[in-house]
Amino acid sequence: MRFSDLLPGGGRKQVGRIVSAEWDEAEKGVRFAIRFEPSGRKVTGVCHSGSDPTTGSFVAERDLKAKISEFLNLKVYENASGGDPNTMSAEDFRKLKIELNLSDLRVSYRAPERVMDTNTFLSRIFR
Repeated sequence: MRFSDLLPGGGRKQVGRIVSAEWDEAEKGVRFAIRFEPSGRKVTGVCHSGSDPTTGSFVAERDLKAKISEFLNLKVYENASGGDPNTMSAEDFRKLKIELNLSDLRVSYRAPERVMDTNTFLSRIFR
């Protein structure tokens, strides 16, 4: 549980979902597309089989293929520190980084890094 979950209206806000996922033999991975709502913006990516650089765990092709049906309709929730992709500038949206956690099938995103001023820091704490 996060601190923001305790605040009124602090529930997680869904900003998008995975709308397509299919095996790409050439890439040896799952090619997927995320649609952000209500803006309708779309971003695509590939989740490769092999060693995960973040966790260090190995994901075999057969395990990844077995999870394709679970990819569809995965929800993407707003990242409080990253802002809403529906309202980002076109430049920031192009720099958006998608993170897919296969252990608990969670999709998240990270906005481009920026130097945060004091006012921004304080406003994000009290969201």
